[in-house]
Amino acid sequence: MQKGRNGPFSPPRSEVINRIPSNRYGTRLPDGFLNPAVRKEHTMRKTSSPPYRKPTEHPPRDGRQRSGIYPGALVKIERKIDQGTGKLTEGKVQEILTASSFHPHGIKVRLEDGSVGRVQQVG
Repeated sequence: MQKGRNGPFSPPRSEVINRIPSNRYGTRLPDGFLNPAVRKEHTMRKTSSPPYRKPTEHPPRDGRQRSGIYPGALVKIERKIDQGTGKLTEGKVQEILTASSFHPHGIKVRLEDGSVGRVQQVG
């Protein structure tokens, strides 16, 4: 048995040179990875970022998005007492009462006539 550089338990130098290349975790590397041209090909980023999309000009006209509602906007709301009947009250927004940017049932507002409800339609 040949002895390696570090004693009888290490492999001989000829076996170390002929070993399959692997990274420090023992994972096999692709064939030819030690060749600089192949290494560059494997490390290059393959996907590009999506193209830039210009933001829409108009804010969404949805009663659930706060960005489409502002003081003075003409909206149709569903008041609490009219829930389930489908009756909508139209008016101009005096104040936005919902603090979050989205609400699944509609943004709560106060109209100029004093009625409070959730926005169902904008405009």
